[in-house]
Amino acid sequence: MEIHLKSRTVKYVSVTVAFLLVTTFLLYLFNMDKAIESLPEINYFDLLLGQIANTLIVLSLTSVLSSNFGQAYWVDIKETKLIKPFWTCFTGITVYLLTALLYSILMYAIGRYAGVLLSAVFSTVLLVILSFQMISIYFGKEGIKKQLREEYEQLLRLTNYPYVSDYLYKIKKLEKELRECASPEKEDLCRALQTEIRGLEKKLNSGDEKQVEEAHKEYVKRSVDAHETLKNIDRKLEEYTKNAIKNNDSEVIIENIELLVSAENDITLFRLMEDLFSWDERYCCKVLRQVNERGTNFIINREMHFFKRFALQKLMEGSGKLSAIQFLLSIYDQSNLGMKNLREDLKRIDSERQKLRSKELELNKVMLGDEDIGEGYRKVKRENKQLEEEKKALEEEILTLLGSCTTKDLRSYYLPLEECYRAYEEGKYEIANKYITVILECFRVDIDLIRFDTGIMDIPDSGISFSYFTEEEFSIVERLIEQDKLKAAISEMNKKALLSMKEIKL
Repeated sequence: MEIHLKSRTVKYVSVTVAFLLVTTFLLYLFNMDKAIESLPEINYFDLLLGQIANTLIVLSLTSVLSSNFGQAYWVDIKETKLIKPFWTCFTGITVYLLTALLYSILMYAIGRYAGVLLSAVFSTVLLVILSFQMISIYFGKEGIKKQLREEYEQLLRLTNYPYVSDYLYKIKKLEKELRECASPEKEDLCRALQTEIRGLEKKLNSGDEKQVEEAHKEYVKRSVDAHETLKNIDRKLEEYTKNAIKNNDSEVIIENIELLVSAENDITLFRLMEDLFSWDERYCCKVLRQVNERGTNFIINREMHFFKRFALQKLMEGSGKLSAIQFLLSIYDQSNLGMKNLREDLKRIDSERQKLRSKELELNKVMLGDEDIGEGYRKVKRENKQLEEEKKALEEEILTLLGSCTTKDLRSYYLPLEECYRAYEEGKYEIANKYITVILECFRVDIDLIRFDTGIMDIPDSGISFSYFTEEEFSIVERLIEQDKLKAAISEMNKKALLSMKEIKL
């Protein structure tokens, strides 16, 4: 590395000296030096001092500021923008500037003032370039991230689809979605996809076997290359995210995790889950919920199942936050639907009930505005009777919907009763009581949500009740309470609360 750096430095110095010498020679060759040196308003000593000051100040500032650029996903911005480019890297520009500075001093010492002016102009141009580089990095970070996101998603598409026909179908679907979305931010990506689609379709639909075979071979090569590139990127993403977790750099952590979630790279995501859980339990459970809602393949489902068990155990045995536990329990068992199957019907019924309320208000206005109050009252009474019938029909529909629901149709949370019972049998009474507290809190939140979302609170004497436990779960509750008769490790209040959940009147 040191030899490489020395080699680069020699090249930078050589290029700078060669450029300045050749340009100075040309100035003297065409007698432009005399015209420059005869300019009365230029003080070359001040010019030299200004060059020295500007060079040293700007280089010092940029050196300090460049340390705060941070990262964009798997990319170190400082390394990518200021170190990797060969001729325009920070090291190169620094060497150019310092070489030009020494050149200016030498030219001033031997009285070749045209060389001083040339070097000063050269340095000014370089300082402007360096300043623009810094500004573009500071204010262009989001642009860099956008470009990297698109690159990452493209690599995933290439690796996820082994056949060019599948890949073509996917990008056509994506292009259609982007076109319908009509987002200005996605226009460039949409155009790039359209170009790629046209190119692939032209080859695949050409009828020429050679072109079709060539298209398949090209895609296979792209897919293999993408796989290797993605492997390196994922390794860096893991490394940077783990370092950010150690340093508690929440911005980097959240950005990287959001990238993995949005790009649906669940394999890499689950390699980071344990570290993420140790950093912030609640955020980790929130991420799990996002992944769970969009669905995953069989392998990731299995990974998620094991991780959820691990997370629940850790949360209960440690000082896990209730919100994190609730997040986890809401996705722990997907058979707890939380009224998902009723949402559309409930939304429609609520909309119709709102319309009826609006009609009632309108009728009251009509009655007050009628010249004959008596006639207005009779008219409103007739209309109100019809509205009441419509309201009653909607209420009946709600009751019918709820009456046909099972426990898990309405319930949003998994109830860790088996885990609670196991902890109790192992003599971990504190953990068992913690499980019970969590179950009761989930029940309280869930029942309030059910009552509010269904609108059953507005229906007097609905007569609807349901069990928050399945039969199997309630048998665990009964066994738990039976075993606790002698030990009394569970409070009577909690026992009564658990038993009351067998039948809840909505």
